[in-house]
Amino acid sequence: MFINMFSCKEKKDKGRNYCERKGWNKKKKIRKKFDYALAWGNLQMFDFNHRLLSDKGRIHLWPMPQGMDDLLNPIGIPGSNPNQDCPCLDIEFDKFSHSVTFDMEKFDEYCRRNSQDGYTQDSYVEHRPPDEKQMKQLEELVSRDPLSELSEQEKDFVWKLRNTCLVLPHSLPKLLNSVKWNDRGDVAEIYRLLQKWPTLSPEDALELLDCSYMDTNIRNFAVDCLNKGLTNDKLSQYLLQIVQALKYEPYLDNCLTRFLLKRALLNQRIGQFFFWHLRSEMHETSIRLRFGLILEAYCRGCGAFLRNLLKQLEALDKLAKLSDKMKSDFMREEDQKRFLTEQLSQADYQEALQRFISPLNNSHMLGDILVQHCYLKSSKKRPLWLVWQNPDPLAEYWLSYYKLIFKNGDDLRQDMLTLQVIRIMDSIWKNEGIDLRMIPYGCLSTGKEMGLIEVVPAAKTVMAIQHRGGKAASMQLDSSQLHKWIRERNPKEQYDVAIDTFTKSCAGYCVATFVLGIGDRHSENIMLTEEGQVFHIDFGHFLNHKKKKFGINRERVPFVLTEDFIKVIAKGADQPQKNKLFEEFQELCGTAYLALRKHAKLFITLFTLMLSCSIPELQSLDDIGYLRKTLAVEKSEQEAATYFQEHSGWHHHLYAGHFCLLNVSTKSCSLLIPSSLFFIHFFFSVLLSLSLSLFLPLFSLSLSLLSLSLLSLSSLSLSLPLFSLSLSASLLSLSLCLSSLSLSLCLSSLSLSLSLFSLSLSLSLSLSPLSLSLSLSLSLSLLSLLFFSLSLSFSLSLLSLSLSLSLSLSLCLSLSSLSLSLLSSLSLFLSSLSLFSLLSLSL
Repeated sequence: MFINMFSCKEKKDKGRNYCERKGWNKKKKIRKKFDYALAWGNLQMFDFNHRLLSDKGRIHLWPMPQGMDDLLNPIGIPGSNPNQDCPCLDIEFDKFSHSVTFDMEKFDEYCRRNSQDGYTQDSYVEHRPPDEKQMKQLEELVSRDPLSELSEQEKDFVWKLRNTCLVLPHSLPKLLNSVKWNDRGDVAEIYRLLQKWPTLSPEDALELLDCSYMDTNIRNFAVDCLNKGLTNDKLSQYLLQIVQALKYEPYLDNCLTRFLLKRALLNQRIGQFFFWHLRSEMHETSIRLRFGLILEAYCRGCGAFLRNLLKQLEALDKLAKLSDKMKSDFMREEDQKRFLTEQLSQADYQEALQRFISPLNNSHMLGDILVQHCYLKSSKKRPLWLVWQNPDPLAEYWLSYYKLIFKNGDDLRQDMLTLQVIRIMDSIWKNEGIDLRMIPYGCLSTGKEMGLIEVVPAAKTVMAIQHRGGKAASMQLDSSQLHKWIRERNPKEQYDVAIDTFTKSCAGYCVATFVLGIGDRHSENIMLTEEGQVFHIDFGHFLNHKKKKFGINRERVPFVLTEDFIKVIAKGADQPQKNKLFEEFQELCGTAYLALRKHAKLFITLFTLMLSCSIPELQSLDDIGYLRKTLAVEKSEQEAATYFQEHSGWHHHLYAGHFCLLNVSTKSCSLLIPSSLFFIHFFFSVLLSLSLSLFLPLFSLSLSLLSLSLLSLSSLSLSLPLFSLSLSASLLSLSLCLSSLSLSLCLSSLSLSLSLFSLSLSLSLSLSPLSLSLSLSLSLSLLSLLFFSLSLSFSLSLLSLSLSLSLSLSLCLSLSSLSLSLLSSLSLFLSSLSLFSLLSLSL
């Protein structure tokens, strides 16, 4: 039962409605009422003993989730809000002399009696095998993705062929959607079919744990399928979503909870992640009771392993307090380093932060913390870079140090989900015989906006590698730096292996970022190991939620692939786009994409189960609809391959020279240059151009008029020869003045056009806005030339006019035009300075 508190408002309709009154039409403004929810609450009509609710009751409501427009919240947990200060509703149900109980045993007997062992009149007809056309239609309907809804006619068709669906086990979700749950006979029939239904694959069973399937018999059947077919490795892959599915269980004691507790207690690796997935959401009031009870049950049964979990909790608590203290105190960098060293050297920190199992991997024992290698990173949330010694005796042959990043103030659930999906993609590719050398590094949310990230050893960001080549390389004018860096670190016998590794990993992440719609890709979010493995970090935007700057969408392409990357793939060839190795890279991307597309239902299911997690960029089914689009679920395989080629951009962005770009994204400009440089330069260049073109000439004109009015009072006694000299000087200075003014406008317009050019680069626009910028430059230049010709004609007009003027006015004209000339010369100088600064910044 869904309960909501509504608020109503009248909304004036701007349109008009024609209504008949007394036999004639009349225009009338109408007002519409619309409702929006203030709070929500869900109740189970039957309790865990199958007793119907009766008598009076009070339910405290929950606030509506941010960004939710629906009036009902079916994915919300049932029960009252423990916060007594929130809105509440008093509800009264019918009261009976005896408790009304739904007897499941009697209902099962009813199902058996009415089904007559499956041969009721209705179902007996359906035992006739469908013809080829019907079978083909049925297969097409049941193979649709989970977000694809069936029409009423299609539901009737599937229900009529329900017995045939037994030979298509994966059809169960579509069959359940075709059941009329308010029809007792249909419910009895589906229960009968469930007893005969073959075991589902774990991937298909996961779909039945969604909030769309609240019937306990169905959920119990799904858990039974998971228990039979889910290995520990598979369970580790899907554990994040299965824990979220606990929120959809109608009662605290259920088969899914028992299944997870059993597996967690039998396997410490699963148990550790199970513990942290529950513990990280204990701050959420709505699920604190449920997850708290499950945590208590697990801790009571995990035995000696509980000491390891307590040690991890103590270490993370110390790190959280240290991080809060360092962020609250405004200290210089050297003071922060000294303070961090002093704190980590204290006895209580040494005891808490040494000799405990890593929360990211229970096979890693973190030894002594190396205080001298720990520091506070300079990024926005000021994460802690921590280094531990590996106490394993064979560590020198494998990994001598463990490096982790502790983040406090960042929600890592989105990163954790993205990396989990990339890990599943890697598993799918390997099962298809494609090893793309992915690095889905460890990431774990341990609390509210808190967690740990694994540091990949011997890896650098692309920007750090490009900076080795100086300013030209960092500005992408030298696209060979990545290739040089890999060649330097890989001798001849390892060079080919490193290039192959780079090509495969680059293809994997290109496809992954395309499918998931990962945004904010730039040279600081892409890293490279010395062995040539490419991997991405910082997944703050996905499902096509693009990062914007000044309200402008900065990302126009699906994934990053600059000439630096293409040059490495082509082993440094001069024209890498025409190289055979690059063609093989494109084919590899297409093969990897089609392999993922076969598992589109799995990816949609995984993201659907995460809706209850309230991740900012995963709030509704509309967000998940982006996966349906990128995986082309409604297209054939050939159409999907064409779609990938068209939208990945293989057919365009191939220009000559260093501006050869392929699917370049932003935060950088098209050349992976920080876009802030271009936006700042654009702003100040336009401001300076306007000031030079408008302010300085107007200011000089005002000074000229002022000098005209002042000097006309004191120039009555000058002789005639001075009149001729004054007149000639006046005309010369006025001509120079207007000429310099027109040149100033010309240079200012050029500066403005170059600024627009840099803006078009920073926004990664196509050729069309670029040509618009150049045409604007030409128009402004022609306009300035026209102004120059007008100034010359104006000077000649003044010449003829000055012949008839008095001596005093001629002298005033001379002095005023001289001042105008000087100020315009200053305008010319500043405009030239603006142009030179623009060219220096651009180059």
